[in-house]
Amino acid sequence: MVLAVFEDRDPSHVGIGIGGTYKNVMSVRIKRALEERFGKGRVYWVSELIFNPV
Repeated sequence: MVLAVFEDRDPSHVGIGIGGTYKNVMSVRIKRALEERFGKGRVYWVSELIFNPV
């Protein structure tokens, strides 16, 4: 599994990219941990950013 976490110009938005399996148990746990750190509504899957621009 490849996990990429990046921030755009607005540091309140963090994207998560999962290579291989998509939204498996471990990646969901990582997303929840990031949500605790940055706040819910600020952590997105890369596919959600591509198909649902914020």
